[in-house]
Amino acid sequence: MASQTWILGIRTLPAAVHEDEPAVVVWLTEDQVLAFRHLDEDAPTDADLKETFEQAQHAPLIGDPIARPRKIRVESGGLAKRVRALFRGIDVEIGRTSAVDRFLETVIETALADRREGLALLEAAPEFLRTELIGLAAELEEASPWDVLPIEPLAVRIPSLELADGRLGAMGDDGDTFGLMLFFSPEDEALFAHAETLDPEASPRCLAAKLGELPNDDGTYFDAFVPKAFDRGLSVPCSERELRIFIAAARALCLFVAANADALIDGVMEEGASATVSGSFTVEVAGEPIEVHFSTTAADPAPA
Repeated sequence: MASQTWILGIRTLPAAVHEDEPAVVVWLTEDQVLAFRHLDEDAPTDADLKETFEQAQHAPLIGDPIARPRKIRVESGGLAKRVRALFRGIDVEIGRTSAVDRFLETVIETALADRREGLALLEAAPEFLRTELIGLAAELEEASPWDVLPIEPLAVRIPSLELADGRLGAMGDDGDTFGLMLFFSPEDEALFAHAETLDPEASPRCLAAKLGELPNDDGTYFDAFVPKAFDRGLSVPCSERELRIFIAAARALCLFVAANADALIDGVMEEGASATVSGSFTVEVAGEPIEVHFSTTAADPAPA
């Protein structure tokens, strides 16, 4: 049964965690995080509170897939007043809770661990590809492909790098993770969907990368898009070929979504549609031209 009391926490993050996102809002119970969002400002807007509350309602709580609490606990009188106005019919109480503190500690440690890993992966990449990975972050931020990509990954071919039938898709579905996943075959993509139930030795090797801030020695930050490989249950650096594949695929993806954004946004890939969106693009990786082909085909229309 879903918890009848939800906790709403709003906390400021250390500058070393998220330079451009100084705060976080979270809905949780004493033992489960329901929804959270990093904020561009120091405090959430009413829209932020409503949207994250709706996300929390769809959290996978056992026995209650769409929950609504009887009571909301907040940490200040000012927030209590806002919450009462926004969520009428739900009791509001004031009281600090260790659940928010535990969540904040996890966010901070995860962010710092991600940065340590990102720096290590960047250091492991050949020097002539590091500049490519750093520059690619700005290209992806501008194109924002995860905003228009369909749920099903794109088919991707890169003949010169011996990628015959790969799959490229957006990472995650929480609205707060901006990255890409790349699989070397449709079979690998299908297996990865059940990776938690597989023996690590049977799990397919695949690639993942997300946008992240990494620290300079002087305390400033730079953005980078750093791929890593998942192999036998471990995160490991990509090979040079894998880095070239991911850089070429990501750079071409920016061109693909720019050329086909309207078609993708209009939902040609919705269930029951029969449209195909495809394109071929030549991009450069370390001065070498590489041809990348994309295609995404919807499911066959249901029979009349």
